[in-house]
Amino acid sequence: MKIRWKSILCAAALLTLIGGESPGQHDRNRREGRVGQRHFDDHHRRVVFDWYRDNRRHAPRGFRGRDRLAPGFEGRIRAGALLDRDLRRWAYPVPIGLRRSLPPPPYSYRDVVIGGNVVLIDDGYRVRDLIRLDIRL
Repeated sequence: MKIRWKSILCAAALLTLIGGESPGQHDRNRREGRVGQRHFDDHHRRVVFDWYRDNRRHAPRGFRGRDRLAPGFEGRIRAGALLDRDLRRWAYPVPIGLRRSLPPPPYSYRDVVIGGNVVLIDDGYRVRDLIRLDIRL
């Protein structure tokens, strides 16, 4: 019985030593925004533009002409900005077909559509990155 416990303790110690980040370090990195960051690159932009081109005729909420934002609201959507209550009302989930084409967002982030813009936001409604589409009526 003692040998079994010693084996378990040795295995746990070995895993702790070679395991890399400790759970506390991982949580600290996540809070400070160093883990799981994702920004839209050229490939993501191409995927979004191609998806919109193919689905423009039957566009879902957020991509329709009537969902277009007034110029005053449009300027408030930029990286680092906090979405206020007015803009949060215009935020819709990214359509399933588009969501499947994009890589999953990091933990505590999500992709939404606001006035034709695909926006990556965190749980605090802070804009991390966006792709602007020119939606015409």
